[in-house]
Amino acid sequence: MSGITDVRRWLETAMRSARTACVSPIVRMATVVAASALITAAIALPLRKHLADPFTRIRTYRVVEARLTEFDHEGLQVSRSAPRDSDLDTLEAIKALAIEVDRARTPENLHRLGVAKVASGNAREAMPLLREAVMGDTANAAFLSDLAAAELALGHIFDAAEDSARALELDPKRAAAAFNWALALEQTSNRAVAIDAWVSYLALDPDGGWAEEARTHLERLRAPRSAWEKERDLLVPGVDAETVRRLVRDFP
Repeated sequence: MSGITDVRRWLETAMRSARTACVSPIVRMATVVAASALITAAIALPLRKHLADPFTRIRTYRVVEARLTEFDHEGLQVSRSAPRDSDLDTLEAIKALAIEVDRARTPENLHRLGVAKVASGNAREAMPLLREAVMGDTANAAFLSDLAAAELALGHIFDAAEDSARALELDPKRAAAAFNWALALEQTSNRAVAIDAWVSYLALDPDGGWAEEARTHLERLRAPRSAWEKERDLLVPGVDAETVRRLVRDFP
């Protein structure tokens, strides 16, 4: 905004000079028109840059545990009691991304819309979009990694493990795929392999919020499991789903 302020100051100075100097009304009008054009450009250029790509208007509040390739780390939101002010921006951005898909159904456009839907908590609608993107570009590791993220959000753990593994085969240094691979293995209760996967992830990405989450997973996996002897007795026919989820989380 400093550019706009500078232009306004120039306009004020120019107008004062025009009033005190012996200049014609035409010159005064030309001064106003020129300054107005500069102000319009100063406002419009950054605005057009921001609005040119609707994907930049997606406001995340991380509702999936998996890692999406296009977003920085945020803490996982367990629940949301009320809509946020940014929800409308996100919905408008998703509508714009859907229009892009209608205009050109390319793998890139499908992927962008699919990722936006996962990020906004609608992994179910994202799945066919991301699958179609992968079918259109089978060698794209980012597409496969984000498909795995959607699968994890829907509980399709073994599909997520397969797709994140395929992504790592294509790009062994893709951190998002490594994160989703480790998360999928942990959720399959393959404890020893999951530990190795989280260690491998930290070798790729040792710093930041995602790394802190990886270390938390590792600590839980490596923790003594004496409580399991008691808790496993809860696994009886008819046990409620929440108990099963808790035991899988606590004793992978």
